[in-house]
Amino acid sequence: MGRDTIASMPKYAIVGAGPSGLAAARNLDRYNLDFEGFEMASGVGGLWDINSPMSTVYESAHLISSKTTTEFSEFPMPAHTSDYPGHAELAEYFNSYADQFALRDRFLFNTEVTDVSPAGDLWAVTFKNQEGVVETRTYDGVLIANGTLSEPNVPDIPGEFSGEIFHTSKYKSPRVFADKRVLIV
Repeated sequence: MGRDTIASMPKYAIVGAGPSGLAAARNLDRYNLDFEGFEMASGVGGLWDINSPMSTVYESAHLISSKTTTEFSEFPMPAHTSDYPGHAELAEYFNSYADQFALRDRFLFNTEVTDVSPAGDLWAVTFKNQEGVVETRTYDGVLIANGTLSEPNVPDIPGEFSGEIFHTSKYKSPRVFADKRVLIV
């Protein structure tokens, strides 16, 4: 394949390295389509990585669908996985999946996409790395897989409340409510 042919091949951007971002990456890779991924966290797994800054998962969270209806068909979950896996099992599974298909090396981690805009027939993706360096690159297409739960929707409720307001997206453990009176809205 000549240099001109390689230069004309399309390249795609993927925003997010959670389950949907990994599935997008694997499918692009399967068809030999070039891509580059962006992930705010330090690794793959999306919200299932409880240590990710955008994760809304809590310590006792489990899937509400079975492992057999959730797993990637080409990469079944290990036999020892719970029927309804918890966040730690899922994080391990998504890490294994990324490693099995060498997807991790195709993502820029600790990198926040700040803008996606049309640029003629291409798409301009602006991102900021962990050092705060901002860069813009162009792609033939962009697949957005940042998750439906990545940012909380906090309604403005009229009235006064003098207690602590705590959105469920920050909840990780029941210990934070020990010895407290709690109102759930």
